[in-house]
Amino acid sequence: MQKTKKSKFIAIIAAILLCLPLALLLTACGGTKKQVNTNSKEMYALSAMSSAIYLQQEQTSVVKSMKSVNLEQTSTEKPANITDEDLAGTKSCLTMFGDVIKNNGFTQKVEKNTNLSEELAKYNFVMTISIPNLSNTNTYKLYYDEIATETQVEIEDEETETEISTTLEGVLIANETHFKVEGKKTIETEGNSTEYSIEFKTYLDENNYVVVEQSSENNELEYEYEIYKNGVKVQKIEIEFEKENNKTELEFKLVNITSGIKEKTIYKIKSKDDQLFEISLNKNGAIQTFQAKIVEGKINFIF
Repeated sequence: MQKTKKSKFIAIIAAILLCLPLALLLTACGGTKKQVNTNSKEMYALSAMSSAIYLQQEQTSVVKSMKSVNLEQTSTEKPANITDEDLAGTKSCLTMFGDVIKNNGFTQKVEKNTNLSEELAKYNFVMTISIPNLSNTNTYKLYYDEIATETQVEIEDEETETEISTTLEGVLIANETHFKVEGKKTIETEGNSTEYSIEFKTYLDENNYVVVEQSSENNELEYEYEIYKNGVKVQKIEIEFEKENNKTELEFKLVNITSGIKEKTIYKIKSKDDQLFEISLNKNGAIQTFQAKIVEGKINFIF
């Protein structure tokens, strides 16, 4: 938002909790996008849950390495036009979002925190995150506060621009594993235009963590995951959830971690049944389809 300031005032406001409505854009089957009422808590919930699932899988090595999957779990040779990078990105997305795709979403509920333990009592709120219709559902608990809110207001030519920034601190508990989490939310409003960005980090430790960034400008939504191992960024994925025939699908693109440029290949994942997923790759108009079967946490690719 470029401007020449004629008059300006800045108000700094400290607050404990701020929850402003945002919009998560889902693509309908016709290809047009519609807004679904939601807020930043939805983003925090998805980020926390998916990041924890990924970090736990990496920690316990429940999912086999991609090399093992390729050698042991496929009955046919991998097609030449499907790369190891294609499979690595697909594996990460299935690990993080497989249950969300299969069960058509997730739920979150925020309540006042009544936990009196030394670690958790200092947080005012607890968010319970779960996936409906999932047997043996794992419950994720996010204990948190949103703090250090800063509001800046600028007036130029009788038009007001407002920028609100809030930080989040907390602890996520998933299957008795405790993850440190951090978040930051910025919302800019000028006239009828609103832009926002949210960043959410989930730490296994200081060198192994997942960063999720969500931003919206001119009704365009970007939603990116960055994965760090041993302090090095190893993967960056841009995702978008879509709805087709009332079913949740995931579209994603891989981002080159060196140049930051999105790859041209478009990936789509949809659920076929409780264990089977269909993956399609669109490379310059050529579509390649294969499947992935998840059994006891192990991802098996079928070509």
